[in-house]
Amino acid sequence: MAFARIDQFCKKKHEQAKPQIERALALCDTKGVYWSNYGAVLRELGLMAEAKEACQRALAIASRFPDALSNLGLCLRDLGEKDRAYHVFHEALTIDPGHRDALRHLAELCRGSDRVDEAVRCCQNLVKRYPNDPASWRGLAESHVSAKRPTEAVEAFRKAAALDPTNAAVQVSLGHALAAQGKHTEAKAAFGQGARLQPDRPSWRYRHLGYWPQVFPDQADVDRHFSELSERLDEAKREGFEFDWRRCFGDGFCPPFGLTHHGRCCRVLKEKFAALFAPHFPQLRPPTPNVTRIKGSGKAPG
Repeated sequence: MAFARIDQFCKKKHEQAKPQIERALALCDTKGVYWSNYGAVLRELGLMAEAKEACQRALAIASRFPDALSNLGLCLRDLGEKDRAYHVFHEALTIDPGHRDALRHLAELCRGSDRVDEAVRCCQNLVKRYPNDPASWRGLAESHVSAKRPTEAVEAFRKAAALDPTNAAVQVSLGHALAAQGKHTEAKAAFGQGARLQPDRPSWRYRHLGYWPQVFPDQADVDRHFSELSERLDEAKREGFEFDWRRCFGDGFCPPFGLTHHGRCCRVLKEKFAALFAPHFPQLRPPTPNVTRIKGSGKAPG
């Protein structure tokens, strides 16, 4: 099932849940769990202000309810109140140190700030408590990526992939982590597996072409990599490269940045990259400008 279809399915479920919870609240509005669940559903439907209010209603009834605190933290984060969200997540964990959602959401919040070490600690806590949860291992891997610990990231992504072998996104993330370490052959295999698991994203199998070693032992190795990249680009063209331009930022890739740092012309390689993608973009001509000529007197100036 494609990602877009999954999102639509989930949205439909939340739309169906909303009136059901509203009926429950009409019968009994003194249960914190009803308001907390209502807040979670409203948030998924994009009704952030209403979701925040529902979570606050839940906490007015049960002030030490970690589920409601975790849901409120998400609402605050989405509303841009990240400092308040940070403290609310911590409040939930003070009540329940092993609260899975609070730990996971706090880690996500910390990864997006300068608290990456705290994100790693949260995820280490998660995998210790829930060692068979692939999402926890993936969160740990992403936290290691943010902390610039590629070796640890690869190890955690491998664990997530082993626990959830049909997850295409995990395979692609593993491919990026391997490529960042210079393990291009293994990265190619991971990207290929991701593409096989997600047939509507065929360009994933070629993402390894966008990576380049950071250090070469000698000039001969540089020459070999230039030659191999040229051959791999030709191979991708022959195999029938497929690409959806509407997913450019998610599925596309660029020529390796390091190409320009070896004192040699890389125009041919960049043209081959362009040749892969160009046929898959709408070839629209720019509109002809409607220029109105200014009529003069016909006399030369001066």
